[in-house]
Amino acid sequence: MNIESFKALGINAAVEYDFKYEVEKWNKKFQNNLSHWSYKTPKGEERRKRINCIANKITKTREEENLLRLLYSKSLYYGTYNNGRNQLYAGFDCDSSNESCDLTNEIYMKLWPLIDKNEPYGSDTMNSFWTSYKFAIQICEHEKVIGIRKSPNNHEITDILLNYSDYNEKFKLEKNKDIFSGLKEFARRAHTIGNFTCVPRRIKCFATGDRQTVNQKRYAKFYDYWDLTLNWFLKEDPAFFNMFVKEFDHEHYLYDENSVIDLFESDLKNDDKKPLQCGDIRVPDRDQLIRYLNNVNKLIQERGESLMVRLLNCV
Repeated sequence: MNIESFKALGINAAVEYDFKYEVEKWNKKFQNNLSHWSYKTPKGEERRKRINCIANKITKTREEENLLRLLYSKSLYYGTYNNGRNQLYAGFDCDSSNESCDLTNEIYMKLWPLIDKNEPYGSDTMNSFWTSYKFAIQICEHEKVIGIRKSPNNHEITDILLNYSDYNEKFKLEKNKDIFSGLKEFARRAHTIGNFTCVPRRIKCFATGDRQTVNQKRYAKFYDYWDLTLNWFLKEDPAFFNMFVKEFDHEHYLYDENSVIDLFESDLKNDDKKPLQCGDIRVPDRDQLIRYLNNVNKLIQERGESLMVRLLNCV
């Protein structure tokens, strides 16, 4: 899909479009150029075959496949490819932080042309599905079922894919139905236009004198929670924060001009907004995770609608 066909979908359909479908285009373009140490052994080749078998089972119509499709796209961080400028990057990424998704690149250039004017910005996915997914596994007591660590590597992601049926059934238990419902929707919305943005690579106090980019640092500091990230920007540089919120359409996440909505404690479905009081990493309990999933799904959709209005008005 290109940007014109994306815009032709109309606001509602475009807001719901899952950019993970673009992985098929990427696979066709670069699959012959992929290389990675993990595939240069018999065991690595077997892993590739297993992933491909899983890919063949994925459909585009069944909602329950959202989790499977997301995990499959995650498993494709397995190689390097040449992007035409003699530069090598890791595998496919929906937000195109490695320039692997042509559609996302086109949209960024239309929405935020400043990022193409030597400004120090890079693309990013705002709210990380994987972070919440790991907490959900722990809350639902799935560790023994899947054998997952807090920070699984790509080999473990493959193992999770292969055990999909087992843990999927566990998630569907009555006591976990609210979490499972939120995860299914989040798996679909995590890579839609409403969850994509740009962040400064290194600007003033955010990453000065540090080899890490802001993208990398916000995961280390905040597990990629977007309310904590915005609060970080606000506390460190209010002037930058005000510019950033306006330029990249983040008003939906504000409690007021001087505070951010707490995504763990608020209940946006019932218009109950609470300001973020603590800017530190928090591990959610069951109720907080359910609230978070409901809140983030709502905000991704609302921001996506705003971005589509903006995109359709771009010349």
